[in-house]
Amino acid sequence: MALLALVSKQKNIIRLIGNLEASNQSLLRANETLELKVAERTQELVKLNQTKDQFLGIASHDLKVPLVGVVSLIRLMKSDGTSRSTLDLEYLNVMEESCTNMQALISNLLDLNQIERGRLEIHKAQIQLAELLKVLTSEFTEQIKNKEIDLIIQAEAKTIKTDRNILYQILQNLVSNAIKFSSNKSLVKISTQYRNEFIEFEISDTGMGIPAAEVPLIFTGFNRLSNKPTQGESSTGLGLSIVKALVQALGGEITVVSEVGKGSVFTVILLTK
Repeated sequence: MALLALVSKQKNIIRLIGNLEASNQSLLRANETLELKVAERTQELVKLNQTKDQFLGIASHDLKVPLVGVVSLIRLMKSDGTSRSTLDLEYLNVMEESCTNMQALISNLLDLNQIERGRLEIHKAQIQLAELLKVLTSEFTEQIKNKEIDLIIQAEAKTIKTDRNILYQILQNLVSNAIKFSSNKSLVKISTQYRNEFIEFEISDTGMGIPAAEVPLIFTGFNRLSNKPTQGESSTGLGLSIVKALVQALGGEITVVSEVGKGSVFTVILLTK
């Protein structure tokens, strides 16, 4: 009886081992199938991403060229204002603004595409900060005048080493946003502070501020937040995501402190050499 019991147990053990081996083989086959599917899916995503990049590059370029011609024609028609009615001039202004907004969107898409593909070229050189800020602020003369905004610059006239075009684009976006989201007769300030080998830019406003729940979203692309420009100015929702990528490309960092009803302060820290 004992011998029969041992034989029976041995058979059960052999059967269990066989089942376990069969299960292991099935699991291995399932893992191989899963790995194959993951690899295939990865390749598909890579191809789709490449197709998306190519489409953005081609579409943006093909849209940009004719828009330049349309804007040039509109401005030529406006220059002959003596022969046009007030209503015609209003229509031309609306057309020009729409084309300008489209150009800004295309530029943002092209910038984003270049950054995502790792093709952003950085050329650092010594630049005069005072000259750059003078050119920058002159770009917003009309907007400042229309909103009666007081734009204050508190910056030392020093030389720093950085990529002028990238720094200009960073500050341009931040100042543009500060003006867009500020009400009439408010204050926008650009200030700099040097800390050893670093320079700290602060762009502050006394506008509507950003809700606390939305602050983590402002540097991510394609997000439309609850705040709207105070005079219906255009906003693509891409500007700050591009700014963050550009700041990081220069090896810097950007932060924001904001309070609803009191305004926002964006701080950019970059190396000075």
